[in-house]
Amino acid sequence: ESYRWAQGLKAINAACDACPSTQFVMVADAEADIYDLMVADRHAGVEVLLRAGQDRRVDHPEAARLWEALPLGTRAGKRVVHIPARDGKAARTAELTIWFQTVTLQPPKHRAAEKLACVTLAAVWAIEETPPAGVEALEWLLLTSVAVESAKQAVTVLEWYCRRWGIELWHKK
Repeated sequence: ESYRWAQGLKAINAACDACPSTQFVMVADAEADIYDLMVADRHAGVEVLLRAGQDRRVDHPEAARLWEALPLGTRAGKRVVHIPARDGKAARTAELTIWFQTVTLQPPKHRAAEKLACVTLAAVWAIEETPPAGVEALEWLLLTSVAVESAKQAVTVLEWYCRRWGIELWHKK
């Protein structure tokens, strides 16, 4: 699986060489939460945006793990997003509360001998505080190399991630 994501990033780097004035953002689901992908070489103009799937260790004054740090970020407000029908579940909308902050992830402990560097990314946490009755609340933790220093930028990252479904549907055709 990690090979596929590395190859995708390599292809994006090549596309960037052909279109150097274009910004490229690799958008991926939690299966791409791979430390090597986060620290991989990217050309200028190439960024990553992925949904976190692991509760990684962080360098943070008030939290040891990534999920502990989330409520300590800056609240960016609320945003209503469309959730397409999937896996037998009806399409719906969800009102998400958005938080953002910069996080520094520590390398995996089991790879200590490799002396991997820490990686600093922006974290955008979107959580559905009041889901419909009988529906599991939506919660996404997005990690990105794109700078997120304002509420507007946090919302933009969330919107990019929401476009992932349209891309998946196009590839299924």
